[in-house]
Amino acid sequence: MKKKRLLTVLLAATALISLSACQQLGLNGVTPGQSTDSAKVTQDKQFLASKEPIGFATGDLAVTVSTEKVKAGTLFNTQGMKDAATECGTTHPEGYFDGLFSKLQNADATIYKIKSNLSLDEEYDITVIPNTFGYADLAAFKKDFDVCAAGGNYPQTMDKNWLVLTGPCGAAYDNTPVLACANIQQVVDPTIKIK
Repeated sequence: MKKKRLLTVLLAATALISLSACQQLGLNGVTPGQSTDSAKVTQDKQFLASKEPIGFATGDLAVTVSTEKVKAGTLFNTQGMKDAATECGTTHPEGYFDGLFSKLQNADATIYKIKSNLSLDEEYDITVIPNTFGYADLAAFKKDFDVCAAGGNYPQTMDKNWLVLTGPCGAAYDNTPVLACANIQQVVDPTIKIK
């Protein structure tokens, strides 16, 4: 009962913030999440045509896309990967994740941060790392990187060169998606393509 009440309050607050942001931006009568900026379409086309390893589209969402370059070793650690495997019920030989992490720690990763312009602190991330492990299919990638709890980066797609993870998007206490982030995820995920 408390969770339902908290969810109702959270959704109502998100709607008020989105409405307030629309009014402040002079977008009365525009559905939250819509963009009246014609440059948005150009931004998507330019991004999809750029030299980035992946492409995706944000449609008419009112979002800002930025990138951050980091070492993949700052995003993962051996113990966290072991714990995730245990949660997902996958087994690996002793020392497996030490070897995996040694390949991962110095690899360059790119995080595409898709932030809602209408809702405070709501962001959806796409993380791309090189496929230095030689995964041949998504099942093998998921076996090592899948997360079976709320609040992780989830394997989305891959090819022989790149691994793509998405998320997180939700409240960890009950896996309830935050409204603006869930909208971003719904629009962006089907459009993610490795170039």
